[in-house]
Amino acid sequence: MAPAHSFDKNTIKALLDLDFRAITDGYGFSPYKCNSILFVPQMSSSPIRIGPGVSTICLHINSMSADNILEIKNFIIKNHDKFIDFKEVVDLGENYNNFSKISRAASQKFLKGYRAIKRSIL
Repeated sequence: MAPAHSFDKNTIKALLDLDFRAITDGYGFSPYKCNSILFVPQMSSSPIRIGPGVSTICLHINSMSADNILEIKNFIIKNHDKFIDFKEVVDLGENYNNFSKISRAASQKFLKGYRAIKRSIL
C-alpha cells in the first residue's frame, strides 16, 4: 500500500516492472484488476467483519494504543479461521462478476461519504 493511497499509473507501472502482482488497496469485496495489477480491497483501518469476500486492513501502528493492539489480537484469535495468506489471495486472482463490480462501486461511494462526514465532524 502506498502512503496515503498516493499512487498513480506510473507507480503501478514501476511496481509491475519490479514483478509486483498485487496491491492491497481499493474497494469492494473481491480482488480486481486495474492497469494490469491486482487490487485486493482494503476498506478499513480496524478489524471489522464485513461479510463475504476478501479484504485487507491497514494498521496505523504509529498511532495504535495498547487497547487497539489487544482489540486486533482478540479479533485475530476469534476469526483466525477466516484469514488466508496474501499470496493465496493473489493466486486466486480476479473475481470479475456483477456482484464484484456493484460492491466495488457501492463500497467506494459509502466509504468516501463516511470519511467526508467524519472529517467534517472532527
